[in-house]
Amino acid sequence: MFGLMRPEQKCSTRTNDHYRFHRMHYCGTCKALGHQYGHRTRLLLNFDVVFLAEILSSVSNEDLSLWSSGLQAINRCMDLPEIPGELPFSLKYAAATNTLLGALKLEDHLQDAPGVKGQLAQRFYHKAFQASFKQFREWGADTQVIRNWMTEQLRREKEAPTNFRSLHKILTYYAEPSAQLTGWILRHSAQVMGNPQLQEPLFELGYHFGQLIYILDAFEDVEKDWANKQFNPLLLYFSATRTLADRQFGKARQELISIQDSVIRSLQKLPLSVTESEKYAMQIRSNLALRIYKERQVPLDFIASVQSGWQEIISTIPSLSTSLYRFHYYFTSQIIWLIPLAADYASLGEKGKVYQWLGIFIGLLVSMGVVRMEIARRKDRKAGRRMRKARRKLRRIQRYQRVKQFFTKKRPCDDCGDDCFESCCEAIFLVLLEVLCQLAFEATKNGCLYCGENMRAGKLWPWLVLSLIVLAITLLVVFVLI
Repeated sequence: MFGLMRPEQKCSTRTNDHYRFHRMHYCGTCKALGHQYGHRTRLLLNFDVVFLAEILSSVSNEDLSLWSSGLQAINRCMDLPEIPGELPFSLKYAAATNTLLGALKLEDHLQDAPGVKGQLAQRFYHKAFQASFKQFREWGADTQVIRNWMTEQLRREKEAPTNFRSLHKILTYYAEPSAQLTGWILRHSAQVMGNPQLQEPLFELGYHFGQLIYILDAFEDVEKDWANKQFNPLLLYFSATRTLADRQFGKARQELISIQDSVIRSLQKLPLSVTESEKYAMQIRSNLALRIYKERQVPLDFIASVQSGWQEIISTIPSLSTSLYRFHYYFTSQIIWLIPLAADYASLGEKGKVYQWLGIFIGLLVSMGVVRMEIARRKDRKAGRRMRKARRKLRRIQRYQRVKQFFTKKRPCDDCGDDCFESCCEAIFLVLLEVLCQLAFEATKNGCLYCGENMRAGKLWPWLVLSLIVLAITLLVVFVLI
């Protein structure tokens, strides 16, 4: 959920009238979205549109006791009951407005940063967006006005003139299309209700509220728009890089507070009770203060983010040095983990430390499990390699034993076979000598010492070496076989 009009308590067990009034419109708008535009559009529910439903319900004097039982049930997010008859006007108009504004916001996002995610989202909600435009046309609204103001917004941001003498003028210039569009939506609700006296007060409320939303969005996105190279009127006016100076942020805050007062004055012009007006005024002031005075987050590049993370780790180590300190927060984290009600009595700082310790504890368990899995996997691989090596060695020994057994086993004809083998080897040896001598004689043309012929000593030694090698090989073969 997003939006400026965030309530103090969202889902709780409170039973006072103000809380129930808000939750009935919150849950009712969500159910109306599901019935009219499909379950997927319930993800787009906005607190500011719920605020619109509350305003329309109050100014039209709707009797909430006449709502069906399905609409009166609150805090049942997974339930979409049957709603007999027509939806209340406040919920029906808020649901159509929520879907319409979702379509416009997505279209604006695609203009600023086109991408696959935005295109997929547009396809995902295409039918719902078309149905919301069709609903406004059935109510007699000229939807071309919406297109015209969207086109004007894009044109102004694209041209980006800088000839403004004050911050108020440049913010008013760039926020005007959004302000006019929001004012037009609220004024048309009075026309559909058949109450023309409310057209101007509702338009004034919508105009200032749209102005506030646009400038607040620019104020919060200064650093992000600079990092993504997107348009921002504050960066343009101050010619700033990365972020604004404290004095510049102070001027922007003054403009937002001034517009906030205009919104509150517009609320007081509506036929609301004093209690309701004060409640909404306090809600706007508190939510705006929380958002404009929160700590700024300046985007860092990769190296700077790594350095910042390392410095944070170093600064955290001393706080974890004492064993008693660690035991204290470990014990507290276990108490809050086991007893959820204990979280209501812990301070914000203690909760942060508890969640930090829970994160560290879970991270350690996960890392230990991963290490044990890796060690077991490596042991299995090592054991498998040893087993395969042992099997290969066993096969080699078995082959050697079979060969040895074949040659060492005594047979009946071994003695006669040995005599025959020796005579054959001797005959082969003599034949080899004669062949070698003949080859040497033909090569040298000077005879051979074995045959008694003369031969030059210079050409004899290669053949003698060759003869010795052949003789050695023959003896080796004979020796091994015998």
